[in-house]
Amino acid sequence: MISRARGKKTGVDGEDHISRLPDDILGDIISLLPTKDGARTQIILLLVAPHLALRSSQHRARPRPRPLAQNRRPPLPASARRFSSTLRLASFGGCSFPDGDAGGGGALQLPHLKQLGLFNVRISERSLHGLLAGCPVLQSLVLAEDIAGCSCIRIASRTIRSIGVRHSSQSGDAMLQQLIIDDAPCLERLLLFGQIFHEDMVISVISAPKLYVLGQLPVEHQPTLKFAATVIQGSRVVNSTMPVPSVKVLALTHKDLSLDVVIDFMKCFPCLENLYIKMTKMDGESSKVTNAWCHKHRNLIDTLDIRLKKIVLTAYRDNRAHVNFAKFFVLNARGLESMVLDVAWVNNNTVWVERQKKLLQVENRASRGAQFHFVYHFGRSSSLECIWSKQVHDLSTIDPFLQGLTGGP
Repeated sequence: MISRARGKKTGVDGEDHISRLPDDILGDIISLLPTKDGARTQIILLLVAPHLALRSSQHRARPRPRPLAQNRRPPLPASARRFSSTLRLASFGGCSFPDGDAGGGGALQLPHLKQLGLFNVRISERSLHGLLAGCPVLQSLVLAEDIAGCSCIRIASRTIRSIGVRHSSQSGDAMLQQLIIDDAPCLERLLLFGQIFHEDMVISVISAPKLYVLGQLPVEHQPTLKFAATVIQGSRVVNSTMPVPSVKVLALTHKDLSLDVVIDFMKCFPCLENLYIKMTKMDGESSKVTNAWCHKHRNLIDTLDIRLKKIVLTAYRDNRAHVNFAKFFVLNARGLESMVLDVAWVNNNTVWVERQKKLLQVENRASRGAQFHFVYHFGRSSSLECIWSKQVHDLSTIDPFLQGLTGGP
């Protein structure tokens, strides 16, 4: 099946009749075009295997297939090879790839492909590595849902700039458990989606000297993230003996907003500039965390180099832990440019905002130029919930987490 952009106006009457055609008919038409014209058309197409259509509203309304049905994925359609020589963008889902050179002519060769997505596919390690090797100019890669038949993926690419991973906690059947970024000199983003990962999943970054954006690190069924001697378990730093200075944008999810944990991350990523934190604790849940820091971190304040310029706290509430957390940076982050507090709509009133500014001691802020914004997400998803494959592939912005913030700076 071939998915293409809808709603574009063409022709004399301004109506696009071509986009109304079924996908299989459109594919046949393109295959009959002269080579030159067909190639021009395929550049803007997104090739999708049967059963994918993950971005259509119709598919999202359907229940997710049960894991027991994973063995029934149909084989990769012939259209994948028909268009492979000229594709720029491709997503494959709900299908199985031929194992190695058996039954299908070997790995796909996609010499011009820049964006690749794999959604709920069955593919062996040999076939997957062959597929990646056949994409010599690949810039962005999404690995989503359950990648079956492949327990380990090793990525060595001189061109890849962005990687996104979404994985469930389903086990068995050689599910993806290890992602090794072996050699990626141009990699700028490593994005993780969802809060449920396989509990034994390990992501190892061996060589990615330009890695700039990391997140959002999940809080449930936490994967292990390794940077040489630095080890992160979910949203907790286990070992930070070798800091990672390249990371400047970090997104975390937390049940309990812990200043101690965030300070550990700042030590792990000493050049951190943009910090996004999403709270997952629901109203009514108790917490012993107070983030009292005046005495506990008095000696640390003089030695900790806080380079943060932007802080975004999603699901902010005016309890003691949240106020103490935010106030620490208000009074100690000398380079702070903006703090965004994403709050519930019920607090959308001037009196409440002024009270928060007084509690945070905004008038005594360490950075006199810092701006404070209260963002209300009633009727929409919070900023960290808006990140998905589109942001993995969109390389036009340095910080993908800035998207989704409305009402802020």
